[in-house]
Amino acid sequence: MLSRSQLNTRRAVEVASEVAEALDAAHRHRMVHRDLKPANVMLTDDGHVKVMDFGLAKALKTDDTSGDGTETTELTGSSARVGTPAYMSPEQLVGGAVDERSDIFAFGVLLYELLAGVHPFRRSSQSGTMSAILRETPAPVGQYAKDAPPTARLALDRLLAKEPRERYQTFSDVRTDLSRILQEASGQTPLQTSSQDAEASGRTPFVERDAELAE
Repeated sequence: MLSRSQLNTRRAVEVASEVAEALDAAHRHRMVHRDLKPANVMLTDDGHVKVMDFGLAKALKTDDTSGDGTETTELTGSSARVGTPAYMSPEQLVGGAVDERSDIFAFGVLLYELLAGVHPFRRSSQSGTMSAILRETPAPVGQYAKDAPPTARLALDRLLAKEPRERYQTFSDVRTDLSRILQEASGQTPLQTSSQDAEASGRTPFVERDAELAE
């Protein structure tokens, strides 16, 4: 579908919302996909989304070993780099710890691609793409998708944050903001997004990007 034509914002967010729903379900079952990319997202004949290929997925196990009821969560097995480099989170590229927020970053890449029709970090070589993921900021999505509302840009900034702690922490929050982006794309007035909530509380995704924020 992406290879045929660029999607309008409404259709892009509809597709992305079903992807987010699938990953939300996986995370609720303590599974991290680790290889989200367009090739692993299929559309049925009636246009609904199926997220495929959990071959690289890993289970998150929860242990209560602290004695005070505090839960600690870790990824079972090795944290060695696995997946498709162009859709990996920065921590995944360097072989660091991987959790739900790595899927959230990969989802941000996919959402950007759905809206813009181009990959936000793609370069002429794999090493160049990996370097861009680690160090560079994508062009504003409005440069490619003229109908993308401002809420989409705020959400993408948060999805694609280099540091896991600066991203959305759950797909529940992602889905909330996607529904509001869809409302705005449909000409409705959305309620305040969770990205705007974060900004109002001083937790802003715009780090050292004052010029872009002012624009």
